[in-house]
Amino acid sequence: MTQPKPYQQMLRWAKERPNEIFLRQIINRQFQDFTYSDVVDQALRIVTALRGMGLEPGDKVALISKNCAEWFIADLAMMLGSYISVPIFPTAGDDTIGHVLDHSESKALFIGKLDDTKALKASLETRDAIPTIAFLSNHQLWLRLG
Repeated sequence: MTQPKPYQQMLRWAKERPNEIFLRQIINRQFQDFTYSDVVDQALRIVTALRGMGLEPGDKVALISKNCAEWFIADLAMMLGSYISVPIFPTAGDDTIGHVLDHSESKALFIGKLDDTKALKASLETRDAIPTIAFLSNHQLWLRLG
């Protein structure tokens, strides 16, 4: 028997146990819980936003962030939307970030939690505009088109 794909399992759990806690993250010194339903709902909203930006299944989407709930939700959205995730280490330097963006053909870039944004800013300043999607502290998305 074939194992279900991770996104298939998430959809099942969101239906079978929507109010069970799936992720827990410290935000402003307080734990914030994310249920299966919350995570799938946010991921599907991201898919809708990416489709609204004109991204098609199979398009590459870069993601730079520390390990956090938003990273997982963005990655799940890419699975649900049939996008190809292009992860970039949050400690990557300007050269590495630039190389990944130049050669991956990413159509958009998710920006999550970073300790230092200098390398990312430097890399983005020297390239053609790529739409960026940033996670705000209230778990909303902020979009910059170029």
